[in-house]
Amino acid sequence: MAVADQAKVYVNGEYVSGKLELMHGDRLLLGANNLFTVVNPAEREAAEKAGITYHKFTFHDAMAEIQNLGSADDAKKGEELLQQDISELGPMIGEVNAMSCAMDKKVKFEIVIMPEEGKRRKTAMVSMFSYLTSCSYLLTRDEFISRKYKMEEMYQHFVEGDHEAWKSVPPSEDPFAEEDNKETTIGTVSISLKSLGYLFEQEQTLTITNYQGAAKGELRWSITL
Repeated sequence: MAVADQAKVYVNGEYVSGKLELMHGDRLLLGANNLFTVVNPAEREAAEKAGITYHKFTFHDAMAEIQNLGSADDAKKGEELLQQDISELGPMIGEVNAMSCAMDKKVKFEIVIMPEEGKRRKTAMVSMFSYLTSCSYLLTRDEFISRKYKMEEMYQHFVEGDHEAWKSVPPSEDPFAEEDNKETTIGTVSISLKSLGYLFEQEQTLTITNYQGAAKGELRWSITL
């Protein structure tokens, strides 16, 4: 089989390109909805005589195969990277919380584990909770580390007794503060688009939950064909 350029073709759950040889029992998915099983009549007859039964592959099986291919290795690598980030961020979180408490900044930082957008692995982020506004803001690892350098500089002025230097920092430049109108992630919600494969219209109201599983809102969505 020769795959045309830019064609979306999966064989046994793996994206393929160029030329390849198909074998009896291979699962072939063309585009998003066209599923075929390769059958060699001679091999099928031999299998039937030997009492071998092949699983009847369905569209849902194909989707699951694509999602799970190599998932063991990917999951292991993703978990290792996640643990590295947690180990790195943990001590930093302790330091900035101590600084915040000493300077009475009324914010608290903690590590949260979030699903990475567009991917199946998880990522470590930092939540900054303000006791003054009762709002939480999510920071990426890089955003948090960048803020930490500014926090250390501010804390150094505090330790040296240079109160004018650290107290005169405007809110827009304060690494312990966040602008009231800043966009922030309140939670996540998962939407299943399987109905598109069957050309079904769909309408749902789903609950948006934060990283602690608490409901934070609702998302109403619909598909009209």
